[in-house]
Amino acid sequence: MGLGRNIGLFRHGLANYSQRETTLDEARDLTLEGIEKVRIRTAEFLQYIGLSPVIIRSSPMGRTLHTSKLIRSCLQEGGVRVYPIEVDSELTEVRGFEWNLFNPLVVGGIVDYAGRSFEIDPNKTNPSHLTHSVYFMKDACHDLDGEVLAGLPREYIEAIARFERFGSVKARSGQFLRRVCEEETEATIIGVTHDALICPIISAYSGGKVLSLNPGDYIHLLHQKEGLIAKRTPGLAEGAKVDILNNI
Repeated sequence: MGLGRNIGLFRHGLANYSQRETTLDEARDLTLEGIEKVRIRTAEFLQYIGLSPVIIRSSPMGRTLHTSKLIRSCLQEGGVRVYPIEVDSELTEVRGFEWNLFNPLVVGGIVDYAGRSFEIDPNKTNPSHLTHSVYFMKDACHDLDGEVLAGLPREYIEAIARFERFGSVKARSGQFLRRVCEEETEATIIGVTHDALICPIISAYSGGKVLSLNPGDYIHLLHQKEGLIAKRTPGLAEGAKVDILNNI
């Protein structure tokens, strides 16, 4: 494998969240700020991969497909050969997830759902005052006690029960990386996905100090015979010299 093969994981750029799953042609969900950030980060990532051909695999959501198109055009402008973008459903957002139902569990607020309006008290649903990332990683919404559940509408309880558990999201993230590492190709592979799937990888990268990647940012990994090694991500020092696959 020589010096190793580059792998990039990009979180989609800052988005309007106006599109769910869509086609590559129709994807246009990033804000102007998000577009500019993705262009800047892609140009930066290009410095590390040289002119090796690139394969881009993307979640099917509008914001990730739009990000993938921007990455492709930026790389092509830099003289890189980029294969047609591939849609990978395993890179999609947390399945069954709805932010407007999840967020009040963490910070409180009014929920309008199934024809009802009700208030959630975070002192009951999040008594330890966990951050959004930690709340999700601990599957806290799946572990609410009976007294708390008794005060919530049945339709809402059923909706949050459908949120994909963190263990499943983490498994999808690891499976993607394993598939990439098993491929016999010299191409750089870029996965464009969502914060939840990057969460276990950035945690391994930072030794548990960081659990989230900013929109438009990336993690640069290097697959060598020693394993899948964390190299860099904007705003953090070079990653720990650990095999990422054995730490997620």
